[in-house]
Amino acid sequence: MYSAILVGFGNVGRHVAEELDGLEGSVTVSGALSSRGGVVFRNRSEFKELLRLAEGGEKLDNHPSFVEGLTLKELINEASPDIAFITIPPNYRGGEPNRSIYYTLVREGISVIMADKTVLALEYRDFMKYAASKGVFVGFRATVAAGTPMTDVARGLRGREF
Repeated sequence: MYSAILVGFGNVGRHVAEELDGLEGSVTVSGALSSRGGVVFRNRSEFKELLRLAEGGEKLDNHPSFVEGLTLKELINEASPDIAFITIPPNYRGGEPNRSIYYTLVREGISVIMADKTVLALEYRDFMKYAASKGVFVGFRATVAAGTPMTDVARGLRGREF
């Protein structure tokens, strides 16, 4: 069984939480983080409360166990995740705080699944090389053109002659 955390709890993050609930037995969500703080789930009922918030379109701040100012590092230390699902808004101008979030997770040996592409757009090769050196998985798929699997096409065309 894998332990996961959610980083971001906007519209996409709420839907990811609901999807992860369907993976019970394979993935346990052990925490969630927003820009204002976060929650470490100590039991299944605390995660169920997150799902109630997700269904109602409510903010993570409304969770009864919400800790104002909880940092990513604190969440990692308390939740011990294997994987992080990241659904934060992009910042293509300076890359922060997104860039630091990704590098912190990878440095800690935590695989990432991302909807935000900031670090990929700004430094794809360096980031992927760093992730490979740490032995973590980096998954990405959600885009504005999500109906068009451009990444798969590009990978499939690599090395082909036309």
